[in-house]
Amino acid sequence: MASATWPMIMACRPREQQNAVCYTFSGERAKTLDDRLAARVAKACGLEHQLLRIGADFFSDFAKHADRTVFVTDGCFGVTGAHEIYLNKQGRRLAPVRLTGNYGSEILRGTSTFKPLNLSTELIEPDFQRSSNDWADRLTRSHSHPVTFAAFHELPWKLFGSLCASRSQTIFRTPYLDNDLVALAYRCPDDLRRSPRPALRLIGNNDMALQDIPTDMGFGKASTAAALRHAFSWATFKLDYLNNEGFPDWLMPLDPLLGCIGFGIGIFGLHKYLHYRTWFREKLAGYLHDAVADVRTQQSPIWKPASLQKMMAEHTGGHRNYELEINAVLTLEAVERLLFRNSVGNGESENTEIPAVISASAIP
Repeated sequence: MASATWPMIMACRPREQQNAVCYTFSGERAKTLDDRLAARVAKACGLEHQLLRIGADFFSDFAKHADRTVFVTDGCFGVTGAHEIYLNKQGRRLAPVRLTGNYGSEILRGTSTFKPLNLSTELIEPDFQRSSNDWADRLTRSHSHPVTFAAFHELPWKLFGSLCASRSQTIFRTPYLDNDLVALAYRCPDDLRRSPRPALRLIGNNDMALQDIPTDMGFGKASTAAALRHAFSWATFKLDYLNNEGFPDWLMPLDPLLGCIGFGIGIFGLHKYLHYRTWFREKLAGYLHDAVADVRTQQSPIWKPASLQKMMAEHTGGHRNYELEINAVLTLEAVERLLFRNSVGNGESENTEIPAVISASAIP
C-alpha cells in the first residue's frame, strides 16, 4: 500500500470480475494500517476482505516452518521468512491464484533494500569476513539504470526467496513483472519515478471511489490534511521500523519500557506485523537456544563458537539486537544440513520429513 501498487491493480481490475476475494497477511491480534486500508479498498470495490493471521502453531512448530522455508527456496529465503509459506498456505484455501502488488515499488519507483547486512565482526571468522566483504562491495557497486538494477539484480538476487516460497503454495501473479510494463518503466522521467503522483492519477482516472483512500504513508489527494497525514505516517513508520529492527545498543535496556509505551499508544505495530526480534527473545527463545547449540557442535569455519553463545545470551537477555546475525547463522546452518550434509548419491534427502511435508502441500 505504501506506493499504491495494490490500489493501482484494484483500480484497473475488470469490472465484470466479482468473485475475487481479497486478503492481507497480518500478525497475531492487532491491525496494521495496511490491514485497515486494504479493507477500505476491498469494500469500495464491493469485494470480500479477510485477514490471514499468524497463529500459535506458527511458534510451536517454528523449527519445521524454518527448515521447510530454506528447503523449498533452495536457501534463497532464511528463517526470518518462515511466515511466507505459512500465510500463503492460508491464502490457497481462499483462492488458488494470488494476484499481488509485489515488486511495483522496485520497478516503478526505484525503491531498493539491497545493501550489505554489516553483520557483527565479533561473530565471523576473519578469513570468511574478508571474502564476504569483498563480494558485498562488488554486488552493491552498481551504476545501472534503476529499472535494470531492480529487474535483473535486486529481484533475482534478493527478493526471489519470497516469490519462491509463495509459489510453492499458490499460483503467483504480479503485473509489475510484465515485460511491457517493465519496458514502460524505462521511459519514466526521474522526477516522476520519485513521485507518487503518477500512481495517484492512475487510480483516480480509473476508479474515483479509490482516490479518497490514502496509502499507508498518507499519500492521497493534495490538501493540508494530506500533508499532515503523510508527516504522521512517515514519523510512525520510522519509529515502528526502529522498534522492529532494534534500538541502538545503549537504548536496549529500555526496550521493554519503550515497547510498552509504543504498543500502548498504537505506534509500534502500526506498519509492521512481523516481530522476529522480540519473537527470538521471547516466544522463540527455546528454538533459538537449541538451534545455536546445534550450530556450535558442527564447528563451522564461518562462525566463532564462543561468539555464538554470547550472541544468543545477549539477544534473549535484551541487551543487544542480533536478529540479522541469528537469521544468517541459522539459515546457513539449515542450508548446509538440508541441502548438502543430508544429500546422498541419488540426489534425494535422508531427511524424509521435509520433502514429505512439501509434497503434501505443493500445488501440482
